[in-house]
Amino acid sequence: MLENRVMIDEISQFVIETMSEIDEFRVFPIHELRNVKIGLLRMDSTRKHAVCRYHRGVDKNARNGTKDVRSIDLHPLVLSEKWGSYARYLMFHEYIHALGISNHGARFKRLDSTWPRPEDKNLGLDFHRFVSRINFKWTWKCQSCEFSTNRSKRSNGRYLCRSCNRVLVDFPYHSGS
Repeated sequence: MLENRVMIDEISQFVIETMSEIDEFRVFPIHELRNVKIGLLRMDSTRKHAVCRYHRGVDKNARNGTKDVRSIDLHPLVLSEKWGSYARYLMFHEYIHALGISNHGARFKRLDSTWPRPEDKNLGLDFHRFVSRINFKWTWKCQSCEFSTNRSKRSNGRYLCRSCNRVLVDFPYHSGS
């Protein structure tokens, strides 16, 4: 846990320094980002890699910056050397939200595009696949056409095969199967 805290602090410091060197951020109170609490998402989170959480009752359309932010949470698996550059980009992305730009509109996209390593953004799909493989617990199989897909939850007969419209059956996941 201490390792995570040290890495989070290093990532935060790096991103804040990087943002302070980008002209588009000179109008923002970048120094206030140091006060934002950084936490962790659940290990089984596959769809969210990071999130900016706001205090209860804050109007989504009237966010005023860091004082409205409860925390920024990162997926614990990005806190590794392998995913370090993606973690820095995620922190940058969430810090833009923390500065008061809550949607992903044109202004947000313009600021987000200033990240000095644009290739870091493209690591999201690879990270999603990596986390998904870790969290797979079930393989849903079609008994008719051999279709199969790996999932973290049981289908319990609720899903049908796209090809032949038969009920998908649950089997415990085994890597390599």
